Amino acid sequence: MYATNDLKVPKYLVLMVLIIGSVAVAGCQRSSQVSKLGFDHPRLHELARSKPIKVEAIERIKWDKTNKENLDTQRDHGTFVAVVSTNQEDSSFGPARSLLLFRLHRGKPVLLWESEPQFNISLYSDDGFRGGQLDAKEFDGLAQNGFSDRNQNSLPDLAFGVSNGGNCSDCGSVILLELTLDDQVRDITPNSDLNPNGLIDLNDDWKIEVITTDHHDADFGSNSHAGSPYESRVYEWQGDSYKEASVKFASYYDRKNAELKDRIKRTYDRRFISSVVSPLLAQMFFNYEAIQRTEEGWKEVVSLGNLENWEIKPSRSNETKYRRVLNRLRKRVR
Repeated sequence: MYATNDLKVPKYLVLMVLIIGSVAVAGCQRSSQVSKLGFDHPRLHELARSKPIKVEAIERIKWDKTNKENLDTQRDHGTFVAVVSTNQEDSSFGPARSLLLFRLHRGKPVLLWESEPQFNISLYSDDGFRGGQLDAKEFDGLAQNGFSDRNQNSLPDLAFGVSNGGNCSDCGSVILLELTLDDQVRDITPNSDLNPNGLIDLNDDWKIEVITTDHHDADFGSNSHAGSPYESRVYEWQGDSYKEASVKFASYYDRKNAELKDRIKRTYDRRFISSVVSPLLAQMFFNYEAIQRTEEGWKEVVSLGNLENWEIKPSRSNETKYRRVLNRLRKRVR
């Protein structure tokens, strides 16, 4: 018992007051996080009640441009805000984050889309792989860092990347969301068996292509996942969706193969090491495969990979590993 001016207070009441006070303080801190956005929404409070979070508006766009279908109609679509919610609790992979997309119209926020929690969420660059903040460019009147018009259809879209904490292109993905004329959100990420992870304008037409990849680990000679060869495909916006169009971008693959050939030739004055050369040859072959020139790719592999090209021949174990890679590539030739 505690005595204050002859008033005896039970210990359990003191403990309850302390607990309630700490909860109230934490609740105020979480509410203050939400209030920083300049608007309120029940979903944000749900997230704040379940765990300590940090919320921040990373992108905001005021969309009141003329509709593409009816040039005489001017419509105020409202303001769209991309919000990242970060779980402040410790994790072995770092803090988990979620992206939420809101529409603010006449002061009322509407939650349009919410991602699954990921260990990393960041905006993507329009001019390469994993570029951080997007360049501010003019796209049909839309000058924003994250919202842009990558497919040039006069509808704003937002690109962001998610990662599971790894260090290769398969360990992260890019997601593309588009705002529709009826103020909804459409996922326009390419529907591919490979992993979408790169945004780049390959032919300078101000339309962004999407690069998809799939790594092959030890099957093709690499000692590490990050350094392993990978299949890739190029997706181009066609009509109302992204469609595979790698053959159209053969020059992109030819440039990559020219670099690979040079790297392979620079090893000729050393000892042949399968874990160094095999992934390069396999990568070159996969690039030819993407543009439907598989037989040509195989001939290049046989020519560049002729063991007579190396001044110091491989050990028996290295040669055995290399022969296995060649056999796997040969089986892919139709």
